[in-house]
Amino acid sequence: MAKKLIVETAPSRCPACQSTARTGYQSTTEHAIAGELEDGRPYTHVVWRRTACRKCGQHRIDRSYENRPVEEAAVAGE
Repeated sequence: MAKKLIVETAPSRCPACQSTARTGYQSTTEHAIAGELEDGRPYTHVVWRRTACRKCGQHRIDRSYENRPVEEAAVAGE
């Protein structure tokens, strides 16, 4: 069996209280925008997800940068 790699990710935090507890995403918007992050990692899509903090109720938009394989982007019709 192949060894499984573990990748650390940071959960989004509320800008008001710093809690990581959030509601489910209410809506998602994504665009095929390619670029490179400050640390040199490439991305092919930018995704915005609307949510709210479960602790204080602050609404926010979580933005993420995704590097999708060419095949996946082609299947999605982009």
